[in-house]
This record gives sequence, C-alpha cells and structure tokens, in this order.
Amino acid sequence: MSTMLLTPAQVARQLQVKERTVSEWLKTGRISGIRVGRLWRVPEESLRAFLVDEPERKPLREYTRRQIEEFLTDDVIDMDTARKVERILSS
Repeated sequence: MSTMLLTPAQVARQLQVKERTVSEWLKTGRISGIRVGRLWRVPEESLRAFLVDEPERKPLREYTRRQIEEFLTDDVIDMDTARKVERILSS
C-alpha cells in the first residue's frame, strides 16, 4: 500500500495558507513531513492528523489605547521600550 506524498504547495492550497507557512510548520514540527534531499513531502496521513489535532485558535484580544497605557504604567519598563511602544501606538 503506497502513501500519497504531497508537496508543501499542495498542502498550502488545501489549507488555504501560504506555502511559506507550511514550510515553517514543517521546520518546527507542527506538521509531520519527510525530507527528500532539500525538498519536503507531507504524507497524506500527516495532513489528516494535523487537521484532526489542530486546536481551534481563539482570536487575539484587542486592547484599547488606555488599557495598553495602564499595562505600561503597571509594568515598569525602560524608556527605550516605552518610546517604541509609543511609536507603535501613534502610527
């Protein structure tokens, strides 16, 4: 019985993500794959296991500017970090 091996591009199309995302998942072990020289291949069973085991992710919580300022006041941070945060908030 032969195993169907998928390319990262095929996996990306099926999951509707970028190929680069699949490559990162392969490198970090989030999805199981096989290295063939410099190329990755994903066994069909690995893709199925990934889909079954992948927990549903909750959306990130959004904070108001006031909440962020309160966090920064409560957590004493250095001036350089405070300036970086201020630049982000003002953009």
